[in-house]
Amino acid sequence: MKDRLTVITTTHHTPSDRIHIKGIRPDTKTDLLEYVWEELTKKIDSDVRWIISLDYEKKDNPAVVEYKENIEKMIEEKYPNAELYLADGWRSNMMDAKNMVETPYFLFWEHDWVFTENATFDTLNNLLDIMDNTTLINWIRFNKRVNAPVLGDAKVWKPRQFGGQDFVNITNWSNNPHICRKSFWDDIPMEILSNEVVDPKHLCTEHILTKNCTENWGCYLYGGPNHRNSVEHLNGNVWVKK
Repeated sequence: MKDRLTVITTTHHTPSDRIHIKGIRPDTKTDLLEYVWEELTKKIDSDVRWIISLDYEKKDNPAVVEYKENIEKMIEEKYPNAELYLADGWRSNMMDAKNMVETPYFLFWEHDWVFTENATFDTLNNLLDIMDNTTLINWIRFNKRVNAPVLGDAKVWKPRQFGGQDFVNITNWSNNPHICRKSFWDDIPMEILSNEVVDPKHLCTEHILTKNCTENWGCYLYGGPNHRNSVEHLNGNVWVKK
């Protein structure tokens, strides 16, 4: 799997300022990162390259520096497959590590998500095999709610099946957990973002990509209509180890 997939985990202690979105981790420990990674390894191989991208714009804050140092210590002691990237703000955190990927696919996975029992594949290789066998799928999002044509997912809603697996073709880009074909990212989304005039109200990249996305981009939800949520958001701003 390590030759096929790279995992990107974005994280922060005190994030860059964004409109209507504020949040500070309750401590500088790495318990959340470790928990999320261990949960992920139930679906992926543990030697997959893991890029941890830290929003380091507020590096003058001692807690941000302490969090960075704790991540470095965690990598040295536990995860030889991991590396730390220091992003220059929120938008950088959403984009830069994707451009460091050298494998055919990446899994974008912010620091506070886990799969649920509704992600019924044994290994992520099952979905990568499907993507290997068709050029029609470039991006698969794991939904935090029941699959239904609501909000941004309502614009285009076309159930499809590939390799015996149900999906729904949509045109709603999201930074929620997803698999992406690297060549597709380089060719279309990154090209759009590189030429974007950045709106300070929407620094997270989702808005312009959703605006430009068409059904021909090959963006899909995992599971068919009414498939129950395949991921759960833990809310890293409040999560602490039990």
